[in-house]
Amino acid sequence: MSNSTAQQPRQVGAARPRGLPFEGQPGPDGAFWCGAIGAGACIMVELAFHVDLLSRAIVRLPETSAVARPAVTRYLATVKTLASNWSRHTRPALLEAVEALTHVGASLARPFTMEALANRRVDGGQAATRVVQALLRRMGAPAASLQMLAADLDEQLGNMAGATRELESDTLLLSERLQADHVHTFLLSQQASTLQSKLDDATMRQDAYWLQGPHAEQIRQEIALHRSALEGVRRQLDYLQAKQASNRGEAHYLQNLMPSLSGYLNALERMAGGIRAAQAGAASMLYELHELKRVLAEEPNGVGPVEAQLRTALTQWRALAASADRLRPGQANAPAGARQGARKRR
Repeated sequence: MSNSTAQQPRQVGAARPRGLPFEGQPGPDGAFWCGAIGAGACIMVELAFHVDLLSRAIVRLPETSAVARPAVTRYLATVKTLASNWSRHTRPALLEAVEALTHVGASLARPFTMEALANRRVDGGQAATRVVQALLRRMGAPAASLQMLAADLDEQLGNMAGATRELESDTLLLSERLQADHVHTFLLSQQASTLQSKLDDATMRQDAYWLQGPHAEQIRQEIALHRSALEGVRRQLDYLQAKQASNRGEAHYLQNLMPSLSGYLNALERMAGGIRAAQAGAASMLYELHELKRVLAEEPNGVGPVEAQLRTALTQWRALAASADRLRPGQANAPAGARQGARKRR
């Protein structure tokens, strides 16, 4: 009874759920595929050109006099830097990482890979071990690229989150100041109205014939005093009203801009999640390949049906290669036949 149990093949890379299936197809995780790679690739392909368009629009945002607060200036500068880095660095690195993944799929699809795995009982697993070792080297490149890409994008989004918190805090303080300024403006308006009434009354009394003589100088001093006070109040009112108009203009500018910026940042957050998923999938495959290499070295005849796993995985890799074509410049809206022709020419 125990002998029959001991002779069962070891299931290296047996299916276990680690991520969503790619393109809605079943794809068991193992040494030759991880569903997290497909799930991450789906997100990256879905969002890449949307992020491209928004990045170009944000980089081209003109400088405007409507922005007066330093916190707003820093926020806009940070999001422009994020958009510029996407176009110049992140996007090319994303394409490079996904293409490196497709090279892994191409290596798995070579006839020699299947032959080496099928003949592992004939040569003691030597050819299969060499194939797995080559796959480990090949998978190491996209795994490292995705890890660096995820860390870089997370750092940039962290900077953006800091600028957002600063803007929110500054906006809260501004709201409190605006409320105080509104009260101050109302009081100044009342004071200006009172001073204007006193000035009008003094001016009328100055023209009265029975107040001529010794009282005329006193009235002139009273008029000068009220006029000076009224001018000071009006200067304060003009300043507050100009500041309020500036704040309203800035608020209107941000109100029109923030929905697009929020959508852009949400898309980048989702993109970062897709990159992290693909990176985790690549790391999982590396682990499984190391396990397969170890088992082949220890007991090549005891490895389970890895050929069947490979055939199932190749379906997923072909779907990944088709999606990777859509990440290349000029392929976003191209018809499927044109993309196939471009791939054949390459």
